[in-house]
This record gives sequence, C-alpha cells and structure tokens, in this order.
Amino acid sequence: AASRLESLRSRLALDQAVVFTGWVPRHELYDLYLKATAFLYPSRFEGFGLPVLEALAAGVPTACSSIEPLAGLAGAAVLPFHPGDVSAVYEAMVRITSDAPLRSRLAAAGPARARGFSWENTARRTLEALLAAADK
Repeated sequence: AASRLESLRSRLALDQAVVFTGWVPRHELYDLYLKATAFLYPSRFEGFGLPVLEALAAGVPTACSSIEPLAGLAGAAVLPFHPGDVSAVYEAMVRITSDAPLRSRLAAAGPARARGFSWENTARRTLEALLAAADK
C-alpha cells in the first residue's frame, strides 16, 4: 500500500507537498503539526481521538470523520465528513486546502476547543463523577 501511495504522489506531482513520515517520535510530533497546512483524520472506528485533539490544540485546520467520539470531541472546530464516502473525504480535502477563510476559521477554533480537554479539566470532571457515584 505504501508504494502505491508513493507512486500516486509522484504521478500527481505532489512530492514536495505530501510527506509520508512513518512513525514519528512524540517529541517531534508537535513540530509536524505546526508545519501542516491541514490535518485529515478519516478514522472509521475511534476510542477517543487524541490525534484530532492534538491537531486542534496546535491550531491546525482539521477535517475528520463525523463518527463518535470525534464529532462530540471536535464539535464545530473541524470540517466533518463521512469516512465511508470517498467523495466526501475528497471534498473535505479539497475544501480544507483551497478555502482560506475556512482554514482560518478552523485554525482559530481548534485551540479554544482543545482547551476544554486540558488535564486539569479532565481531572476535575473525573473527580466530580467519582464523588457523584460515591453519593449514590
């Protein structure tokens, strides 16, 4: 599959625009987010969606699957699409890379949305849930 994608990238003359990184160490990940024009996450099944949250926190305009939990996690801070619809994924890629006002809006919305998922907020909500459960 990788060689097929690399061949397609060359055929479309996208060698300078599309980078296949393979595994990236955590300490290098944020720098990659900052260099990205956009972040596309076509997941069909998801436990939480940490990569989407990381991209939002970095201010990267993001398009992602409209599945849960991504839809609830990202809200209006992303351009959603149905992951099983190839045309929808393609349209999201085209829109997010060609529509500068959309990219600006998503880039601004991302960090604000991600702040709601800080460790402090997560710890507070967990404690509230545990205390509520203990009262029952």
